[in-house]
This record gives sequence, C-alpha cells and structure tokens, in this order.
Amino acid sequence: MSVKAEISHNSFVVRQPCSVCVDVSTSDALGVGDTVEVQFPNSWCVLTGPSFTRTIQSENPSEEHFIKVETESPSAHFRIEIKPRQLNFPEGSARHGRHIVATVTGGVVPPKCQIRVLYMNTFAPYVAEMERVWVRVRGSAPEIEAALIVTPGPAVDLRIIAPSGVEPRQPFDVIVVSLDQFDNCSCTRYENEKLPTSDGRILAADLTFTGSMRVPVVLETEGIHRFKMRDVLSNAVRVGKGCRGPYWGDIHIHTKLSHDAQGTKPYEYAREVSGLDAAGCRFYVGGR
Repeated sequence: MSVKAEISHNSFVVRQPCSVCVDVSTSDALGVGDTVEVQFPNSWCVLTGPSFTRTIQSENPSEEHFIKVETESPSAHFRIEIKPRQLNFPEGSARHGRHIVATVTGGVVPPKCQIRVLYMNTFAPYVAEMERVWVRVRGSAPEIEAALIVTPGPAVDLRIIAPSGVEPRQPFDVIVVSLDQFDNCSCTRYENEKLPTSDGRILAADLTFTGSMRVPVVLETEGIHRFKMRDVLSNAVRVGKGCRGPYWGDIHIHTKLSHDAQGTKPYEYAREVSGLDAAGCRFYVGGR
C-alpha cells in the first residue's frame, strides 16, 4: 500500500496562533480496525519551556490544542486516542511526545480518499526550523514525509561574540548574531554595517546579513580589545603572545533523542548562534 501525506499550508511564524492540516491518502481502501497514526515533533507539543507540555485533546473543538480526524467518505467513522510516546525511543518515558491514533470504527475509506488530520487552536513552536511529521497508515509510512516550517520573528537583540584570547596577527572570526524574542536567528536583514573596534578602528565594512554571520578579522596590537556594531559591544578579547582561551562550551544539550528536547540542530546553534567553542549532547530517555 502506498501512502501520501501533505501539508498544503506548512509555513508558520514562531509562536503565532495557528492550525495545522495534514492530508493523508492511500492506494488501498481502509476498513474497520485500520489505523491512521500521526505524531508531531516535540517542539509542536511544548507549552512553555522544556518542562511543560500542551494538553492535546480531541473532545472539545472550542478549547486549545484540539485534534480532529475527518474524511470525505460519509460512512467512515474514527475513534481517536492520544497517548504519551517518545517517538525516537518508545520504550522510554515521554514528556512532550504525543502519539495520535485514529482507528476506523465504521464504514470504509475508499482508495485515494483524503483523510484530514487537524491540529487546531494551537500555536507555532518557539524554535524556528523545519521538522518532519511522523505519519503511518496501517503501519505503512508515506513516500515523502510531510514537513512543518517555522520562520523566525524580527530582531530584538544583537550579539557580537569573539574568542576570549588570540595572538597578534592571528586571523580569527567574530560572530555577529541577530536574535528574535525567542533566541532564534531573526528574519531582520542588516545592510551596509561596519565592525569597528571599540576605539573606532574599522576592521570590516559593507556587511550584509540575516540571522548570523562570521567576520574574519586580525588584531595587531596586544592588549584588551572589544568590537562594536551599532551600540552593541562584544565580549573582551585579550591579545598577546601565547594567549589562548579560556574556551566556552555547553556539555548538557538535549537533542530530539531526549524525551524533553525540541529542535534538530543543536550543534549548528551552538556554533553559529551561541558562538561556543565546544558542545556536547546528552541522550536522556527517562528512567534509565
């Protein structure tokens, strides 16, 4: 049996109210006892922070986070169950993961008849990126996974990140990051910017970027230096012979493999947004 899963309007702005519609169809008819299973990414189930989960429900369409399954076939009826499940490790405990199972309890869904899974009265995640929706029909996966795209908001913060210690005349990168209110790289475009040192010496000009960029620079003079863009100052950089470090890192990042995590690109974020020198991920499945 072949399965198709599509989301026609699949782009959303971070944390904005929305509803999601997943359209599913199959090459075979579905009858009593057959199932349509859907699981949204963890980020679409987080309420506030990593410890709180949305109450996803199928009883009251006027309440938040409502799940509905419908079809064009007038005879078909579904029973909906929503259970906690860690998608990447079902044997472990689950915090945000919610496994939605719609079982045909009456009638028939003909081949190629559209089955619509609606996730209504909810909001887009805090994390801006593309993630896949897990779908199975009678145990079969779709040919192409449906995707949800969350775009960032406008800039509310600008950060300039440089190494803590460098040697004179040794090239290094300064990271300039524009962030929205949820610490995603923002959608704001910066044009014709300059990157001077705090004493006014311009090291780079005509900088244009959206989100974040790396600016290669060289410092000739020993001492303590900072960089500046607009009215934002970087951290202090110590320039001297043998100057290396200190180095900064985070060795307790949770990925989507963990039951309480969200997002799929922790290392890219650590490198290009946080400007860390080192990063490590913790795999936590709960109870183990």
